[in-house]
Amino acid sequence: YSYGVYVLGTTVAGSVTLNRVDITAPPSGQGFWRGVYVAAGTTTPAAVHTVTLDDCTATSANSTLNVFTEYTGNGRSVVMRDTTLRVQPGATGHLMYVHPNVSIVASGCTFDYTNGQSYCLQHFGASTTVAARTARFTDCTFSCVALGVLTSGHADASTTFAGCSFSSARASSSMISARSSVVVSGCDVDVMGGAVGVNGADQGHVTITGTRFRVRDNSAAVVATGAGHTLVSGCSFDLGAGNTGSQMARGVVVKNGVAVVAGSLFRGRPQGASAPEAVQIATGGRALVRDCRIAGSFYAPYGAIEVGAATSVLNLTDSEFDIGQVRPVFVAPGVPAGQVSQSSVTSL
Repeated sequence: YSYGVYVLGTTVAGSVTLNRVDITAPPSGQGFWRGVYVAAGTTTPAAVHTVTLDDCTATSANSTLNVFTEYTGNGRSVVMRDTTLRVQPGATGHLMYVHPNVSIVASGCTFDYTNGQSYCLQHFGASTTVAARTARFTDCTFSCVALGVLTSGHADASTTFAGCSFSSARASSSMISARSSVVVSGCDVDVMGGAVGVNGADQGHVTITGTRFRVRDNSAAVVATGAGHTLVSGCSFDLGAGNTGSQMARGVVVKNGVAVVAGSLFRGRPQGASAPEAVQIATGGRALVRDCRIAGSFYAPYGAIEVGAATSVLNLTDSEFDIGQVRPVFVAPGVPAGQVSQSSVTSL
């Protein structure tokens, strides 16, 4: 392998700072296999290291930022400011790969993974005897056509995105896959596929506030499944805009999970032969929808909100619908009457 920057593992505490460094191999070469690589070191617990990238650019042929540490170590920290990370076309490694007890703080950064085939960020979730660390991204840009962000799978880990923008041209995976606590605040999400997915097998607890979603393909902006809980508050969903196909876009899907959707706006756009749904409550899903406004074109057979299974539960209150002749709520046959309640619902 070839490396742009290689940091040796050691038991001595210290820090490495890269300021205005361009870590890019000449175009005529094969490029660095890995851009910035921080080794785990020996089996002796590694000391805390802080690696800082300040106003840097790094490009690799496989994986651009790799930070390892012993699972029994004291952890490490990565700080990035005004830094751009990219991969060359055809890269199969993750743009960023970090171990669970590594914390990340990034501001004003660009993570360009439009040439890659794996995750833009994988916060690895293997076993560790120390507490998982946190990740915080502020005013950052994420672009990808493959997989997005896979957060840490440890129950005590947390990831925050504040004022970030996300774009994706792939419909088969969520841009953010939440396996632990995730906060998305004041972000802009424009995706062909899913935006935020709460993984069913993990304790994903997600809070999404003040975020704009634009979903253009056969997927949902937010998917709440499994053991996690999801709160969506003060968000806007532009569903179906820009899509010329016949597949349905959805705002929030709740399946075998719990979600609260409050104070949010859902705009349905004509979408080829099919219009979108604002909320779908599937098998085992429980949802409270309150203080929402749902307007535009929605899927006539199922309505703006679909209660789709005998085990689905909906509490709809203090909400307004401006959707023409489409029914506000479709309740599938076999759903017990006591599992759907509506109060203070207005149809314009």
